[in-house]
Amino acid sequence: MISILALLVVSLVGAPHPAQGTNSVCKDGTASAAVGRGACSGHGGVDAKATEAAAKAAKSAVTCTDGTSSAGGRGACSSHGGIAKVVKKAPMAKPTGKPAAKPKP
Repeated sequence: MISILALLVVSLVGAPHPAQGTNSVCKDGTASAAVGRGACSGHGGVDAKATEAAAKAAKSAVTCTDGTSSAGGRGACSSHGGIAKVVKKAPMAKPTGKPAAKPKP
């Protein structure tokens, strides 16, 4: 029982977090967080086209209202409450260099 629990903990700790970006895609289809020399060294090397496609997909991802992310486009976040709205802040007034007028008593 303890060995099963230990195996479960190790597998969960070693699993990539969904919010982490993939930096390289290997030729055998696995993902690697490594970049540069040695990335995917045991997996046939880096698949440049797949890595580029993954980077483009990550840029087009949108955030859903429940905090998850989805590929953009029609139907994005359809079962997650829709796409989260971005709230724009009002621009700050530019300083004029003049002191503020004092209110009259």
